Amino acid sequence: MATPRSLRDLDRAQRVLETLLPATGEILRRHFLSRTFTRTEKAGVDFTTGADEEADAFLRQALGHEFPDSAQLSEETAPPDWSALIDAEDVWVIDPLDGTGNFSRGTPHFAISVARVSHGQSSIGAIYDPMTRDFYSARLDRPHAYRNGEPIRVSPTEALRETVLACDWGWDLPKRNDIVRALDALPRDPDVKGRRGRPSKGSIDPRLRGFVSWAHRCDHKRGGRGRERRYPGFP
Repeated sequence: MATPRSLRDLDRAQRVLETLLPATGEILRRHFLSRTFTRTEKAGVDFTTGADEEADAFLRQALGHEFPDSAQLSEETAPPDWSALIDAEDVWVIDPLDGTGNFSRGTPHFAISVARVSHGQSSIGAIYDPMTRDFYSARLDRPHAYRNGEPIRVSPTEALRETVLACDWGWDLPKRNDIVRALDALPRDPDVKGRRGRPSKGSIDPRLRGFVSWAHRCDHKRGGRGRERRYPGFP
């Protein structure tokens, strides 16, 4: 149970994120629409853009001003060894542009992701979609995740043939191979659909991430907390 002090801290963090992420989103939106950004190669098949870097600097400066005693761990500026932060008391974890590949190719599916973590547990997190201007959030003291202040849920679909399937396709090549193997293990059902969608709007049923090949859905009779639901035919 959250204490009154921690509730005040969460309320303040929520207010900051509700202002800061949309402001950061306008930076990304400007770069996306104008197509005026640089591209820098990173390790493997990964890369970053000038938009990532500008958004990252803006977020880190603002969070540093609002929470000067908190540590920060950002995808763009993380040191090679950040293991000391895993059990830190107060860390802001930042991905200023989640979906750089989509962003760089003109596909409007990307977001800003920020979370506050204490001793490895997230206390509050938020995701902002600059193109739709949707704000998603979740807090340790609340039973639901929210989209623009309204509780969100995923599809209750039971039959695999009726599902719309989404899968992760990150920059880690071994994880890509895991996804390929997981997809190959699915039943050969021509009725299983594939398309873009948004899980929080109920347009995606199971989602594969890493080797996790089962669906999650919200059980609203349990206060909206997610639970794992296995589908026939999944490993």
